[in-house]
Amino acid sequence: VYAVRAFETFRRDFALDVADRLYGLLQQLDTVANEESNFENLVVLRERNEALAEAGRLTDVQVDQARQDELRSKNRLIDVQQGFAASLDSFKLFLGLPIDTDVELDASELDRLVEAGVQAIDLEASELEQQALLARLDLLTTRDRKADAERQVEVAADALRSILDVRADAAWSSRSGRPLDFDGDDLSWTLGLDLDLPIDRFSERNRYRSALIAVEAAGRDVVDLEDRIRVAVRDDLRRLGTTLESYNIQRNAVELARRRVERTNLSR
Repeated sequence: VYAVRAFETFRRDFALDVADRLYGLLQQLDTVANEESNFENLVVLRERNEALAEAGRLTDVQVDQARQDELRSKNRLIDVQQGFAASLDSFKLFLGLPIDTDVELDASELDRLVEAGVQAIDLEASELEQQALLARLDLLTTRDRKADAERQVEVAADALRSILDVRADAAWSSRSGRPLDFDGDDLSWTLGLDLDLPIDRFSERNRYRSALIAVEAAGRDVVDLEDRIRVAVRDDLRRLGTTLESYNIQRNAVELARRRVERTNLSR
């Protein structure tokens, strides 16, 4: 049971880790696309400024500024492209794929996330804590280990009691050459008792004390894990609220930037 729970926990963590890495790659891919678009726009702007400078409508300083912006953009583009390539290789290595495997990412997945939006979790921290305390597999295993330790105490305590063994033995032999001829005088038997009093029980006593200590330690492990789960739930809930607020702010910032780009394009 413990192994199954551990595997299921690993499976869930692995799936979450894969999704986290994948969305990180998609975010980097989107950054590469933005830098490429920005670089192309700066190339057009530099060519436009050069044409205006030839016509005497712009100074050489303005042209040089446009060229410098283009070079900075080109440098950023190279950096993000290399960073994306390195992250993609790391993702292949994480999945156990050959590094030279051709992996294509579906960039539309980010569009799907944008369309879906973010929904706030309408649950109180106490409700989430109760769900976590009931569903966390590692906590269930920790509680079961405490029950295991309590059973070991019972076993160790049983070893401290007196032991009384009853021994009985009987043998009946037939006459020589007559296998079916039995005589009562040939019947022999023994009956005995072995009594082991709880006098010399030092090793058993030590095991009993160790079992009691193990129970206390297992109980502390349960309490400690429950407290850490409560803290983690509250921290995740606070971080979720902060992330949601940041998401709404950034969404408004993106909308403002889109309007500014549209006005800039119309003014050209």
